[in-house]
Amino acid sequence: MSADNLPKRPVSVILLQVLVAVLFSISLGSLARGVFIATRPDMHLIVPAFARAILLYMSLLAFLGLTFWALAKRKAYGRWLGLVCIVALPAAGIYRHLHDDGVPQPFLFRSSNNAQRLGEIFGEGFSYLLMVWWFFSFGFSRRAKAFFSGS
Repeated sequence: MSADNLPKRPVSVILLQVLVAVLFSISLGSLARGVFIATRPDMHLIVPAFARAILLYMSLLAFLGLTFWALAKRKAYGRWLGLVCIVALPAAGIYRHLHDDGVPQPFLFRSSNNAQRLGEIFGEGFSYLLMVWWFFSFGFSRRAKAFFSGS
């Protein structure tokens, strides 16, 4: 099939490619910063823990890179890797809520009254509904199936 006859890239695929590229950049920067800090002369390094952290970041970078490449090349397994990425987003948020240690984070909003808490509940609930819509739009819509099948 020629490139002219291929179905257009769905918006859900474009959104995921942008997200994967941003996550890849953040993870790569975080890895570089961690290596830079660990190689300072005044840093006492625990080698097994450092090696595990490097391995974890490298495997995350490899997964994100493979996902981006598979989406760009319309590979059938790109759809499944993309679905894993979409499911990982709300799963990470839920994990963060369940394992909150109470230490304030500078980049996270902390609600201070009941109206803010209620707004946070509605906002997060709506974002989870959007994630479900994105999941089905990306993985199971006619346009996405046609995009990944190449027909």
